[in-house]
Amino acid sequence: MIISRVSFSLERAALLAITSLLVAPFLYPVQSAISAASRLPASELLARMAAGAALTLLVTTSAQSLGTAWSGIAALAPVLSPVLAVFAHRRSGGDHAIALFKGLVRALYALAMFCFVVAWQIAELGTARAFGLAIVAALCVQAVTYFLRIADTKPRTTLSQK
Repeated sequence: MIISRVSFSLERAALLAITSLLVAPFLYPVQSAISAASRLPASELLARMAAGAALTLLVTTSAQSLGTAWSGIAALAPVLSPVLAVFAHRRSGGDHAIALFKGLVRALYALAMFCFVVAWQIAELGTARAFGLAIVAALCVQAVTYFLRIADTKPRTTLSQK
């Protein structure tokens, strides 16, 4: 993977992450309205858990042989999203899988902020304080994305409806 060989400044890496997250929703196929998901049977929930655990074990056990660059990329990649997408698609169709990925992109803003704050402050503040600050920053970003999502789903009235 090319990105593991490219050296970015912290600012450029943050800009690349934010740009990617802003562009991603426009690359998904058009999604039709989806119905509420039905209750999962216990067997499917267990299968999802097993698949997620297997992928997590694969990433963690291969980290040493992959090296620091690749294992860092693999650790930050949303390892469980393919599991969720496959099960959502199989059970409820492609529109549910698209909705899952759109929601994941919104959640990745907080992860990007967390990683940025840790990388920016860990040398100056130390591990515990940098992680604490990163958690607060990520929660703030997650709150903003949540409220923007809520505002986006509210029905809008036009002048002709008033």
